[in-house]
Amino acid sequence: LFRVPEKLTLEYLELTIDELTKEIGVDDAVLTSYYEAHKDLYTTQEQRSANHILVQVPKGATEAEDAAARAKIESLRKDIEAGASFEDVARKSSDDIGSRAEGGDTGLFPRGVMAPEFEQAAFTLPVGEVSQPVKTEFGYHLIRVREIKPGGVEPFDAVRAQVEDAYRREQAESLYFERAEAFSDAVTEHPDSLEAAAETLHMTVQTTPPMTRGEIEARVSKDVANAAWEPEVLTEGLASVPVEIDNTRVAAVKVAKHEPTHVPAFADIKADVVAALRDQRAREAARTRGDAIAERLRKGEAVDTVVAAEKLEWHAAKGVNRETSELNRGFARAAFQAPLKEGEPAIIGVPLGTGAYAVARVTNQQIPSAEQLQGKNVDAIRRDVSRSYMAAAWRAYIDSLRADAKVKTYPERL
Repeated sequence: LFRVPEKLTLEYLELTIDELTKEIGVDDAVLTSYYEAHKDLYTTQEQRSANHILVQVPKGATEAEDAAARAKIESLRKDIEAGASFEDVARKSSDDIGSRAEGGDTGLFPRGVMAPEFEQAAFTLPVGEVSQPVKTEFGYHLIRVREIKPGGVEPFDAVRAQVEDAYRREQAESLYFERAEAFSDAVTEHPDSLEAAAETLHMTVQTTPPMTRGEIEARVSKDVANAAWEPEVLTEGLASVPVEIDNTRVAAVKVAKHEPTHVPAFADIKADVVAALRDQRAREAARTRGDAIAERLRKGEAVDTVVAAEKLEWHAAKGVNRETSELNRGFARAAFQAPLKEGEPAIIGVPLGTGAYAVARVTNQQIPSAEQLQGKNVDAIRRDVSRSYMAAAWRAYIDSLRADAKVKTYPERL
């Protein structure tokens, strides 16, 4: 319990693209030229958001089934023309479970996302107008555009900061690969001292606080931790070989101080030992007393008698569910796992994370009927399921894009 883990204090040199960006000089002429050459990066597509209603047509549907779906969508359109709310009709009648609960809301989307027929209608309609029935592979849709977000090339002045960041980043990436080679050579030529390499590279040796292996892995990387614990680095005082932390950072480390694992002298940690021992004995005493109380209740002794004799309080929690805030979570979980026999309460004892011990009598398990589940609860469940479906569909769509496309990320714009 009281063992101090092994720790290292490290000296290190680190080359990063982020630091190199600060060395890149810029002026308006350079940035304007970069902007003109990369205008596609600063061009946004027109996006639209809409509400839609879907009447599904199964694949391989007969002419009669198709006609029935067409008749239904036309009937729904007449209801809307007569004054019914588009959103209310979508919630009640749309077969698209992903958007139905939200009144058919699609969210903003650019061209190339929706089915071709849906997209053609959505990017033709003016705001607020309801489309004629639109047939796609999914069935018949009614579409009403809610918002149009125009696209186009953003002017240089509006994106100057982004252009500068992108230019600096691009130049720093090129410079990084040149410097990384020089970094590796300098560290390798002077394995007994990072200071010599730092002087050659015009860098500064930095020092970490004492850290355990786990802390180094979490704060830097597992590869750096492995390098620091290599025998020639840990015991012989040599610098590590350069370690690529990711494709933007490379580092070399040297052990400045090694603190082996050890158990401190008792005198130095006596207060901690006393506190831990008191806590342990208090938990054991609470459990022993709690188990004894539970056993008295199981033998049929009256609750009031036991509570009065033990000078404790007895609380009643009626009609609680698994997510109640009225009870400790661990306690509630144990209560719902208690084996109940018809007509007989279950007496349970539960150690709590605080060190306390709770004794409870669990009775009267209530399982709601189908009728009790009707109304708002079912509506809420349906909304949750719809949101989960939408989120899953969106994740699948993004995954498919990543699988089929070459994706380039610009961290400086995030």
